[in-house]
Amino acid sequence: MQNENWETHSIAIDGLAGTGKSTIAKKISEMTGLSYLDTGATYRAAGLLALRQALTTTHVDKLIDALRKSTLEFNDGRIFLDQIDISVEIREPEIAEAASLFATIPELREYLVGWQRDFGSKTNGIVMEGRDIASVVMPNAGLKIHLFAHDEVRSQRRNEVSADELLRRDQRDITRSVNPLTIVDDAVQIDTSDRTISEITDEIYGLYLIRLS
Repeated sequence: MQNENWETHSIAIDGLAGTGKSTIAKKISEMTGLSYLDTGATYRAAGLLALRQALTTTHVDKLIDALRKSTLEFNDGRIFLDQIDISVEIREPEIAEAASLFATIPELREYLVGWQRDFGSKTNGIVMEGRDIASVVMPNAGLKIHLFAHDEVRSQRRNEVSADELLRRDQRDITRSVNPLTIVDDAVQIDTSDRTISEITDEIYGLYLIRLS
């Protein structure tokens, strides 16, 4: 059943890779009792499906058709493709790279944003994290957070990719023609470089209590 008010009861968390989005969003979900969605995992699932079917970025129609014929689920912080848990597999570097490339394609973003919004509409409020949550997926979120951190800190946190590769993905996220990562005017910006997870989640939880509880 869809909930018309889900968005205003939700928390949007945006930021580049290595800013701590997933760890922080999961903890905030636990603290607030809200549902949780890692939207980046949906793009990685699409990247995995593309690699399995030997599809390139010129085959986006075939990829979207394959996604429609598949069952994509997100539950308890884990993502499933056709009932198979792919949460570990999608962290492989080649899948992350495929996801980053396919994420620049407007048609795929439109499809997955629709899936993400449908997922959120079935909750009473959600903590959703990604690149375009506050600007596109949940523009009416009751609380919007933008996380950032120094490049060297982010690179250390994301040790599965090189610093150069991380910066290349950053550039794609920021400059893509559709739904680039932006900082919306009403987002609370938090530097995660030199703070503990507890300090950051306590700050966000305090904002949640003021604005949404």
